[in-house]
Amino acid sequence: MVSIFISIFAIAIVLIFTSQAISHQSPIASELPHNPTSGQIPTGIAQHSDTPTKPIRDTSTATIEMLPSRTSTIPATKSITLTSMPTASPTSTPDPTQTATISATPDIVWSGYNEICDPMIYEGILRCMKGPYHVIRVDPKNPHVHFEVVLPMGYDRYGNYGECLDVQLPDSVQPGESTGPGCFLGYSYPAERVGQMASRYPGTVIAFNGDFFSPSYSFGAMGLTVKNGQRLDGNENDRQGREVRRSSLSISIDGDVRIGPIPREQLPNPDEPWNWIPDPEAFYSTIGGLPMMVKDGYPLDLHEQCMQEQGWCPDQYYPRARTAIGKSFTGEVIIVIVPEESGLTIERLAHLMVELGSEEAINLDGGGSSQLWYNGSYLHYSSRSIAEGVIVISELIDKIGEDPGIDH
Repeated sequence: MVSIFISIFAIAIVLIFTSQAISHQSPIASELPHNPTSGQIPTGIAQHSDTPTKPIRDTSTATIEMLPSRTSTIPATKSITLTSMPTASPTSTPDPTQTATISATPDIVWSGYNEICDPMIYEGILRCMKGPYHVIRVDPKNPHVHFEVVLPMGYDRYGNYGECLDVQLPDSVQPGESTGPGCFLGYSYPAERVGQMASRYPGTVIAFNGDFFSPSYSFGAMGLTVKNGQRLDGNENDRQGREVRRSSLSISIDGDVRIGPIPREQLPNPDEPWNWIPDPEAFYSTIGGLPMMVKDGYPLDLHEQCMQEQGWCPDQYYPRARTAIGKSFTGEVIIVIVPEESGLTIERLAHLMVELGSEEAINLDGGGSSQLWYNGSYLHYSSRSIAEGVIVISELIDKIGEDPGIDH
């Protein structure tokens, strides 16, 4: 009888330990990591969860061919090497480099693509591809390069036809909406594709979409808008302070680049930012965006940033076509267009901008609004007409008659 009892006790002990081992190896579903971006993962990109995890160190390097221009103020080298560096504190700032070597944090080098660039044919402009992503690098200080904010053609409240000088409809169309000249075509805010905008400006090499706008075309660009030093927003009865709350990008008349929200305390009247007149030289060409994705070379907490700037995020967790613009540590402007079929979440877009060497970067309107026109044709086409674009004007290197200074 005693032996039978001992045998039963031994069997029970074995069953208990076996059950614990099985439960340790098979966690329940609620314990598994959740990936908010459950959409399609672009080909060639390692699938990973958007839930923050311990970064995987990547010591691989990727080299892109970069052909320098003699007039460029950005230090010229024949290649740019993307390398990994030890993880830094989120509050620390990477040292600005004096060479064209771009460092990326270990959790940023994820795309698996080399950046391949065409020979430079326009002064200060380099067209590249990083896998399926379009990358345009521009030297804003090159004397042959000019950025211009472009709005569509329409009528103002006085019946004059031309490029819009306001981002709102006139009060003759929607009473009380605007105190400025307004702009309209029919009963809506005008809109065009970027190729149409480029066709009005001789010498245009690049055209791409800008800020968000009303999907029903009841108003134009949502954020701070400055063209040739003249502020075009702020004419409406807007008391939300979008011009200071939302991020924006400014290129000064001298080619200096500023990205981020405007600190309200720096305004002459912080309580009425809609009446603020920006310095026409410092804010010579300015567009808004949402959200700021990269600061001091590191991705920001995008949900928190979106809530601070606007209270919502544009398809934050869905892979979509995207347009982004950033500034490198050497002052280079980096323009990125992501096609819909290779869409990215905003988080991965931020990582891509850091991988490309951005010190700061913002997200622009995307999805069906993303468009890129280069050298007379579309590299990324959309049938959607938009309310704001940006063009870059330059000149052919051969036309200038200078040796681009390529070291063979």
